[in-house]
Amino acid sequence: MVEDLPPTDLARLVRDVADAEAALPRNLSNYWLELIARDLDTLQDGDEDGGADIAGPSLSGPLYLIIRILEARSGGEKMEISEEQLYFYFLDYQIEVNLELVSRNTELRTQPANLDTIFTDRDVAVFHHPKSSE
Repeated sequence: MVEDLPPTDLARLVRDVADAEAALPRNLSNYWLELIARDLDTLQDGDEDGGADIAGPSLSGPLYLIIRILEARSGGEKMEISEEQLYFYFLDYQIEVNLELVSRNTELRTQPANLDTIFTDRDVAVFHHPKSSE
């Protein structure tokens, strides 16, 4: 349950997810995937006009992961990102995290994003894959 999850430990996340490839939702451990999903849910708790506080402390973990990916995609070049553009990266990352959760927890599988396709408004292939009986 979400209530049982501890606060995101940013220092531990930085140690556990050391590069951009590891920051992709498909490569996160179940532990980190669930924590990051919970943290990203705070985006839905925005103010009356639909905005969200992307500077809130609960979003430091997702922000770290997004920046790792963007840094790799830019080839290490300096980046300038508007707050509005960053908000859309958060929404895209939230979608990818939720697609990965569906893939891991149901019989539906989605094609996971990679460093070339994440944040690109990609088409997502979905297929049924029955879980094997144990």
